Amino acid sequence: MAMSVADVRLAFLRVLGVALAVSVLYTPFDIYVAAAHYPDVSASWCIAWRGLASFFIAATWLVVRLRPSITLNGILALGSAVTVASLGCIGAMAVPIGGLETSYHFAPAFYAVALAAFVPTSWRTTTLLIGPALVVFLAIIVIGVALTPELAGQLDRAESVSSFVENNVRVLALMGFAGWSAHVHWRARLRLDDAYRLGRYLLKEPIGQGGMSEVWRAWDSVLKRDVALKLLHSPRPEDARRTRFEREARATSGLGSPHTVRIYDYGHNGRDTFWIAMEYLRGLDLDKLITTHGRLDPRRALHFARQAAASLAEAHAKGIVHRDIKPANLFALAGPDETDFLKLLDFGIARQLDSREATLTLVGMVVGTPAFMAPEALTGEEPAPTSDVYSLGATLYTMLTAALPFDPSGTAPGNTARLRLKPPSERNGQPLPRELDELVMRCLDPDPARRPQSGAALAEALDAIPLAPWSPEEARAWWAERTATVVDRSRAPDPHTSPTLA
Repeated sequence: MAMSVADVRLAFLRVLGVALAVSVLYTPFDIYVAAAHYPDVSASWCIAWRGLASFFIAATWLVVRLRPSITLNGILALGSAVTVASLGCIGAMAVPIGGLETSYHFAPAFYAVALAAFVPTSWRTTTLLIGPALVVFLAIIVIGVALTPELAGQLDRAESVSSFVENNVRVLALMGFAGWSAHVHWRARLRLDDAYRLGRYLLKEPIGQGGMSEVWRAWDSVLKRDVALKLLHSPRPEDARRTRFEREARATSGLGSPHTVRIYDYGHNGRDTFWIAMEYLRGLDLDKLITTHGRLDPRRALHFARQAAASLAEAHAKGIVHRDIKPANLFALAGPDETDFLKLLDFGIARQLDSREATLTLVGMVVGTPAFMAPEALTGEEPAPTSDVYSLGATLYTMLTAALPFDPSGTAPGNTARLRLKPPSERNGQPLPRELDELVMRCLDPDPARRPQSGAALAEALDAIPLAPWSPEEARAWWAERTATVVDRSRAPDPHTSPTLA
C-alpha cells in the first residue's frame, strides 16, 4: 500500500542508517585503494572526505529522527541535500584517486539502488533526489581534474575522456534501471491502495476475523489518524445482516459514555461491503489480562466493573441491550493518560447465541456453552437490561476468581449447579467485602427480578461497596512492568466465533 508520511520518514531513516554504516565501513577500502594504486594520496585525505560524508548523513539522520512531524516535502528536500553533499565529498576524494579514470564512478548508482530498495517513488522523485547529486559529483571530478596540474592532461587524452564517458553511461544505465524499478514498485503500491481503500479509509493490516465480520487497522486520510474498521461483506441484498449491521451501528454511534468504544463513522462502498469506523485502542482486553496474569486485585476488578456499569447505564437508558458482556468485550487502555480506563466494545453488534456456538476454556476446564449469558437468554427470551447485569456479574466473578462461574452442567436453566455456586470469596479462599460477595450473587440470580434492574442500578450498588479505590499510580505501575503484553487494537476476532478465556 502507499506509504504515509510516517512510513516514508521511517524508510528514510533506514536508508540513512544503511548509508552511514556503509560509509564508515568503506573507509578502510578507500585507504587500501589509495595505498595500493596511488601512493601519493595520503590516508588522511580519504579519512577526511569520507568522514565529512558520514557527518552529513549522520546529521540528516539526527534531524529526521528528532522531528517526527516533518513533512513529506521536508524529507524530499533533506534527501536531495544529503545526497548532493555526501556524493560531493566522495567526488572530491576521488579526484586524486584516478581522476577521470577513478573507480568511484559507480558511487551514485549505489545511492539510486538503496533508494529504490527502501523508498519506492515515482521516476520524477527519484530524478529529483539523485539527479542534482549526480551532476555535482561529475562536476567536482571534472573541475578537480582541471585544477590539478598532475591530472589536467587527462582532459586532453582521448582514452581518459572515453573511459570517463563509458563508465558514466554504465552508471546512468544502472541508475535508470533502479529508478524504473522504484517507479514500478510505486505504481504497484498505488494500485494496491485502490484495492485496499474504502472511501477515506486505507486498510493497513487485519486485526481479527470472525464468521460475521472482520476488523482492520485503517488510516483515516481526512482526519489523519488510525481507526479500527469493522467490515461486513454481504453480496446478497436480502441478507438480514445488512439491516442489523446498519441499525446497530447507528444506535451505537449515539452513545456518548467515555466508557463505550467510540463510533466515528459507518457506511458502505456502494456494492457489497459495509463498514463501521471506531476508535483504535491500545491496551489489553480482560480476557487476555485474566488468562495471562490471573485473577485481579478486588479493587481493580471493582474499578473495571464500575466503568462497565457506567457504559451500560447509558445504553439501557436509551433502550439498548448489549447482549454480549464478557471479559473479551471489556478493553483496558494502557495509555499514559488513561491507564486502566475501560472501554466496552461491540455494542449492538453481537447476535443471539445458542448453547452450541461457544466453546470456552479456562484453567483446564472446557465449557460448551456461553458461560456469561443469563439463563433467560439461553432459552431465547427477549433480552432485557437484567440480562446484561447477569453477564457483567459473571464477568466480575471471573475477574475476582480467574474461573468461570459454572461448569458445563450448570448452564441449563434451573440446573442445581447454579444453586451450588459459591461466592467469589469462598471460591478464592480469601476474604472479600460481604457486600461484594452479595452483589455478585444477586447479579447471578436465575430470577431476573432479583437482580439489579439496569446498568444504573448496578453502578449505584457497586459504588456502595466499601473497598479502597484502585489508584492511577497502581495502574501505571502494573502496566509498566508488563509493557510486552500491550497490544494496539480495537477489537480481536469476532466474539461470536472466537473462544472466551481460552
